[in-house]
Amino acid sequence: MNKKNLFKNLSIYTCSILLTSTVLFAEEKTEKLQDITILGETSSNYANVKKVKLLRNNISLEESAKSVQVFNDEFINDYQPQFINDIVTLSSSAVYLGDNFGRENNFAIRGFSGTSILRDGFNLGNASAYPEIYNLERVEVLKGPDSLQFGESNPGGLINLVKKKVQKEKHTQLELELTTNKSYSPKLDIGGSLNSDESLRYRLISLYRNDEGKKDYNFNEKKIFISPSIQYDINDNNSISLMAEYLDETKHSDFGTFVKSDGTLATPSDFVSSHPDEQFLKEQKVLGFDFSSSYDSWNSLFRYRFVDYDRNHPKTHMPFFYNEANNTITKFFSTQRFQSKEHAFQYTLNKELELFNKNVDL
Repeated sequence: MNKKNLFKNLSIYTCSILLTSTVLFAEEKTEKLQDITILGETSSNYANVKKVKLLRNNISLEESAKSVQVFNDEFINDYQPQFINDIVTLSSSAVYLGDNFGRENNFAIRGFSGTSILRDGFNLGNASAYPEIYNLERVEVLKGPDSLQFGESNPGGLINLVKKKVQKEKHTQLELELTTNKSYSPKLDIGGSLNSDESLRYRLISLYRNDEGKKDYNFNEKKIFISPSIQYDINDNNSISLMAEYLDETKHSDFGTFVKSDGTLATPSDFVSSHPDEQFLKEQKVLGFDFSSSYDSWNSLFRYRFVDYDRNHPKTHMPFFYNEANNTITKFFSTQRFQSKEHAFQYTLNKELELFNKNVDL
């Protein structure tokens, strides 16, 4: 037998031995485990089961061609986000671009900046940045050029914030939130039916927040938020909802810090670059109503919102220039105030019909 055939036979015998030993080893170690019973509460369901407000029709999200990602109330309750960017940036292709010193929330979706933030489907351009998370039922993120259907010029998409709605079931929720930066926030959410036939319902959401903050200011941030709403079924076909919001907030006037040429911070992270007594005041009032009608295959919704927003920097020591050579900051003093009153109307009419043996909502 030549060397070539010898090595060939040895390889075959070696592989056979290895395969046989592997099978024997598996058979020797195989055993049946005992039954295991897992006890626990029902897991949360993050899949959206409610009508997507952005669609403005009766078409379900599964049957729609639009790309909409929904973060529902169960997800928000489990996640406990502090700011709206904590939620939106969890959506794919959504990036947070900052808040312009607390004046607005800037996002980019699919590479396009200037993303609009709708509130219950209304494009309220002059509204307070950082809407109250505790008042939100869910967040809807629409991606792609379908945003152009809402009068937007941003082909990347848009964001819709849906506030908590009135419910028939009576409920009372009390919370106390404590954080590591020495802040506390008591919260209240109550509501339910006011009569026996459940035609009259209400909901009240309120909170107070006192926050020391992460920087060395001479005062604490404070926030008062109240949002009452009431709904009445006029008859089997018509219903009207009244809502209001009030926000009174005193925040730190934070202009960030400067960066040196080597990429390091010019000052510590807790350094106040403006003035430790400087305040950023916000007051916002929102009033509105929704009137809905439904007759056979027809349904309509007429809505109105009024927003009165006042944003004030009574004494601003704005950092203007950092001189790295002598490690000094040049500031200029100013008074900055922004006031806006905005009215918004919206009317939607839908008709369900059968087309080619399929139900179509127009």
